[in-house]
Amino acid sequence: MIDGESVASGLIEMVYGVIEVKTKLNIGRLTSAFKNCAEIRSMAKSGPNDRNKAYLRQANNEAGKIALFQEWWSGLAPRYFVFSYGDTWKKDTAFRSAFLELTRDHEEAHIHGVCSLGENGGRYIHHKAFKRGDERVSKLVESSGFRTFLTNLDSPGAVVYLIHIQIFISTIAPRANGPCVGERSLAPIVAGRCMPSAEVLTPFCYLT
Repeated sequence: MIDGESVASGLIEMVYGVIEVKTKLNIGRLTSAFKNCAEIRSMAKSGPNDRNKAYLRQANNEAGKIALFQEWWSGLAPRYFVFSYGDTWKKDTAFRSAFLELTRDHEEAHIHGVCSLGENGGRYIHHKAFKRGDERVSKLVESSGFRTFLTNLDSPGAVVYLIHIQIFISTIAPRANGPCVGERSLAPIVAGRCMPSAEVLTPFCYLT
């Protein structure tokens, strides 16, 4: 983990989710989010049988015996969300159409939710799991965007506080095994805080 005043980077294995924060969402910024999402996902899994996330996990759990550990590889990509304080689409149908067209153009991207705030609670749209083609896009644009966004963060037993952070990347240290999250301004930082029985950190990555 590299941590500094203006640079924060780490390993893809440390990142549970990504929240890309925008002031106002338009077609250009939404397109950029799709591209960023696809790139993050490729860091976790660059092919059907090419898993890039490496871990050591305990192979035995027997009392009185020395703990043994084994390599374990995963291709599970971080969850990806886009959060904005507004957008340029006047109607939900236009918002969904833009999301649908980008879904067709960027099959590698899987966005767990786009939340755009508004006077009446905002909008929310997402990709559905285990679906293909146009069926990936949720049929309805949720009207209670912020509430839906929070319930889909998937942090059991915790309340996640959003921290908006400006991220600047200069150089990223190379890795021996697999890619580093942080390449091309995709910097992971432990920025989400949750408060269960004991205070812990939730590994979210914030892009601005």
